[in-house]
Amino acid sequence: MGENSGPGTVAERLTRLFDTVTNPRTAKRYTDREVAAAVGCSHTLIFDLRKGNTPPEKTQAGILMRLARHFGMDDNHLMPAGSGSVDPEVWSFAMRVKAISPAGLAMLNGVLDHIAELEARAAPRPGATDDASI
Repeated sequence: MGENSGPGTVAERLTRLFDTVTNPRTAKRYTDREVAAAVGCSHTLIFDLRKGNTPPEKTQAGILMRLARHFGMDDNHLMPAGSGSVDPEVWSFAMRVKAISPAGLAMLNGVLDHIAELEARAAPRPGATDDASI
């Protein structure tokens, strides 16, 4: 049940975790404040995620992963459906790109093309020998 394609929205899955996992120190349901302190975010974000007020796509992937871990689940359990088991940095980058203007996106594509070109030039060529070893 650790995959992000589990039943329900992120809000429903998070609420289900709150309803079923108890705090071992108190034997009671976790509070938003306890969970927020454990994962390093605000209690209002936890509340908003549980109620569906904050779209999970606008939340840092690391927070969703830490939330899942806190409740003993797989890292991807609270990731939005369709995000698969994507590297959290890639997912976070993709979510930020969604807010960029078309002109900014064109510039970003140019930068990415340039980086790919530089890395391709720097990569060792198959079959190439190291001149220093001759």
